[in-house]
Amino acid sequence: MKKIIATILLIMLSLSALAFSGCATEVMPPKTELFTATSLADLHEDFLKANPNRTSQTKSTEKDGEEKASEWIHNYLSGYDFDTLSVNKINGHTTTYGDAFDSQNVVATVYGGKNTTNGKIVIGASYDNVYDTVNIASYNGMKGYAYFEGSKAEGASCATGTATVLALATYFAHPDVKKNLTVDVDFVFYGMSKIDSYGSKKYLSDLGNQGRNNLLLAINVDGLGGDKLHAYFDETARTHGKFIMDVASKAGFDGYLTEPSATQIDYALKLVERLPYTPPSLMSDVVQYFDNYNVCAFTSSAGESFSFDRESNKGDNLRHTPMDTLSNLKSRNSDYANQMAVVAETVVKSLTAEGFVKAMTDSKAEIGSYAWLTIPLVSSIPIFVICIAVIIPLVIYVRKKEREYATDPKNRPNVKFAVFGMDYEEPKENDIYVDISSPESGAEPPNGPIDPFDDFDKD
Repeated sequence: MKKIIATILLIMLSLSALAFSGCATEVMPPKTELFTATSLADLHEDFLKANPNRTSQTKSTEKDGEEKASEWIHNYLSGYDFDTLSVNKINGHTTTYGDAFDSQNVVATVYGGKNTTNGKIVIGASYDNVYDTVNIASYNGMKGYAYFEGSKAEGASCATGTATVLALATYFAHPDVKKNLTVDVDFVFYGMSKIDSYGSKKYLSDLGNQGRNNLLLAINVDGLGGDKLHAYFDETARTHGKFIMDVASKAGFDGYLTEPSATQIDYALKLVERLPYTPPSLMSDVVQYFDNYNVCAFTSSAGESFSFDRESNKGDNLRHTPMDTLSNLKSRNSDYANQMAVVAETVVKSLTAEGFVKAMTDSKAEIGSYAWLTIPLVSSIPIFVICIAVIIPLVIYVRKKEREYATDPKNRPNVKFAVFGMDYEEPKENDIYVDISSPESGAEPPNGPIDPFDDFDKD
C-alpha cells in the first residue's frame, strides 16, 4: 500500500513540475503605464458594435458601411484638440476590372511644438472590412467573380489596428503631449484597404513632393490578437528598427514584442513588389511606403519565429473569415487587448524618446543601401557557394591521385605507337600500344605496310 501511495505522489510531483516548467516558459503580459488593456478593449468593442459592416462598395447613391464607419471615426475624434481633422474623399477610383469605387480617408493631425524640423510621422490603420460580398461587374464578358466574399462577421481582428490608432490619436491630441513632440504626426484611417489598398496610396499621393520628402516614418497597425506580437521594419537591420526595439526593451517588453527574422524566404510565394518576405502586415497599407521610407508594421502571428499567414496555433485564421468575431477573438486570445496596449505604448515612448528624429533621419539615409539583396540573382548565391565548396575538395583529391599515379613507376603506363604493325614486339603489362598501321591491332594491311609518305608528292 505504501508503495502505491509513494508511486501516486511521485506521479503527481512529476506532473506538477512539468506544469510549472511549462508556465515558466510562457511570456506574461508586461505592464503598461500610459494605456490599459481594459480601456483599449472597451474602445475596440464600441467601434465594432457601432460599425459591424464596414464594406467598401462600388459607386452608389446610398452610403455604404465604410462611409458610415468613417463618419463614426470623425465624430469620435472631433471631441479632441487636433490641429486639423478631415474626411478626405476618394472619388471614382477605377480598378483594373473597370469598377468604380468611392471611399474616404479620415486624417487627424497634431503639430509638434518642440524643436520641430518639419519632419512628419504617419501612424495608420485600415478601418474597412469584408462584411458584404463585393462582386466584379464584368471582366472580359464574364460574370460571377468577386473582389471578396462577404464574411458577415464584424472583423474584430482587423479592427484592433483601428482601435489602437484611435487611442494613440487621442493621446497625442492632448496639449501637454503635443508641446513636447519634435515632429508632426498624421493619424490616418485608410479606406478601401481591401480594394487595391487604395486608401494608403491616395494618402501618400496627396502629401505632395514636400510632404513626402518630410516623411520620416510610416507606422501601421493591423491584425493583433495572434499568438505572438511582432514588429517588422525592413529586409535588413536599419537604425530606425533598432531604435524602436531598444525603446520597447527599456519599457520592459522584451520577449513579448519581437522582431522576426527577415532572412527566411519562401520562394513559392508571390512577392509583393520588391519585398523578399511577405508577412500579412507588409502586404496591405504599409507596402506603399516600403523601399522608399522608414516603415514599422505591428502585427501578430503564430508563435513561430517567422510566419507568413498563420495567426495562431490554437485554431484556424480569423481575419477575413466568418470566424472574425469579437467573441471568437476573446476566446482564442484574451491577451489581444494587452497587445494593443503594448503597441500604443511603444509608439508613444519611441516618438518622445531623445534622439528619435536623428535616428529616423539616419535610417532614411540608409534606404536602398541593401536593395541588391532582394534581386533574384542573390538567391542563387548560397547554391553557388555550396557547389564551390563541394567541387574544390573533389578537384584537390583528383589532382592528388593523378600525382600519385604519375610518380609511381608501377602505375605509370608506357605509350607506344606502332606505325608498321606490332608483330615485332610482345606487349608488356604497363604498355599501351596504339597501332596506326591497320584497322586490327597486330595485323598487316592487305597490300603490305602503309607508307606514310606514299602520296606526299602526287600533287
